[in-house]
Amino acid sequence: MIPLVLYGQVVVDTIVRLGHNPAELLYVPGENKLYVSTRQNRLLVLDCATYETIANIPTHGNTPCAAYGVWNWRRNKIYYSFNIRPDSIMVIDASADTVLKWIPFAGVSPLGAYVSSTDRVYLADRDLYVLDCATDTWVRVIPPQPDDHFGFVWWDSVGNKVYVGSGWNAPDLLMAYSCENDSLVARFSSGTADPCDMVFNTDRRKAYVQGFWGGVSAIDTRADTLIRTYRGRWLCDGVWNSVDDKVYMRADTDSGTIYVIDCASDSVVRKIWGDWVRYVVDDLCWAPWSNLLYVAWGSGRHFVSVIDCRNDSVVVPGLEMGAAFMAASEENRRVYVSVHWDSSIYVLREEYPAVEEARPGPQPAWMMVSPSPFARCAYISYALTSEADVNMTIVSATGRVVDALVDGRQSAGVHRVPWDVSHVPAEHLPNGVYFCRLQTGRCFATRKLALLR
Repeated sequence: MIPLVLYGQVVVDTIVRLGHNPAELLYVPGENKLYVSTRQNRLLVLDCATYETIANIPTHGNTPCAAYGVWNWRRNKIYYSFNIRPDSIMVIDASADTVLKWIPFAGVSPLGAYVSSTDRVYLADRDLYVLDCATDTWVRVIPPQPDDHFGFVWWDSVGNKVYVGSGWNAPDLLMAYSCENDSLVARFSSGTADPCDMVFNTDRRKAYVQGFWGGVSAIDTRADTLIRTYRGRWLCDGVWNSVDDKVYMRADTDSGTIYVIDCASDSVVRKIWGDWVRYVVDDLCWAPWSNLLYVAWGSGRHFVSVIDCRNDSVVVPGLEMGAAFMAASEENRRVYVSVHWDSSIYVLREEYPAVEEARPGPQPAWMMVSPSPFARCAYISYALTSEADVNMTIVSATGRVVDALVDGRQSAGVHRVPWDVSHVPAEHLPNGVYFCRLQTGRCFATRKLALLR
């Protein structure tokens, strides 16, 4: 296939024909696989090295349904919930791609939260359900206190809390539970109507909440208090750009405008319009290796556009491809797009770094840490634009250097360095937040890691 150029460095690398209409996507980095739910009640598994379909798993029910998956990286299992009754939770072995178990669940089954600190999954439908991943059994059902639990569940990995919205009787409330003992620690107004999505800024201990029926707000996840609300009716879906410390949100009040929030001031600093201004934005996907934001949008006809986050300019006006959902792979530096009109997955890649900044000395083109939180070993991946002297250290939250990983000259290209703490006693390296500091010449890059044994 001849790649189709979108904008200079962005091309369609591969088109994978499925024979099924794809919907939600889940990329699993440990296996380099893409899990694709379909409207024909099948779950397809793609090998992202060969793009072959290596598993075709039937799901329950006779009605096309939304499927929400979360990856348990500690046990390498995937938990899928289905949004049409009869509802059940499907547990998949991500190594063999076999169904380990179907767990009965009478709720509506929206997206659950996997909490790696306690190895549990949380789901909400009036009650808050807690699933133990060692035995794949329900270990706790938390009744309304006094408000119903309803909708999606989100995990604050730094505060080790789960957040869940309330039901129709109190549609603006958020409830926060400690993952240590499942106790209710906060009950407060979200500033939105029926909270349906949260975007966490773990560096600043904030979250940005979107309401299904309107409103976006910023909350303080330390104190569990409302910081401010934003005017207008906003739709769910937002992403945190940790490089520029901004949050991007899609809205329908201004016919598909994308709002940019500065996380330092919590103010809207920009509104981005593109060819999608007359349509609804379906999905946003941020590529941290290039600092590009991919936008799926349309109504009847569907497109993908690309925004350069350094100056928030539209660099790819739009490629018509019937896009609905997207997922990014930092391992492969690819963006996967589910395209329903021709039953395909479009694989987008970037031929060159999207942004090159003129700074003195060599500089890393990109840097990422995965997984985080981690229990035994985290991997720091980065790319050098030219040969450079590299120094990489791990620093505690108090500024103490706890480990030195790299000190020497390295060639241009992609590098991957492990930080293995499995042999270090917990009293010498306690759970908490650490920082990986990469120095190349006079340039620096820092990424945060959360250690949770």
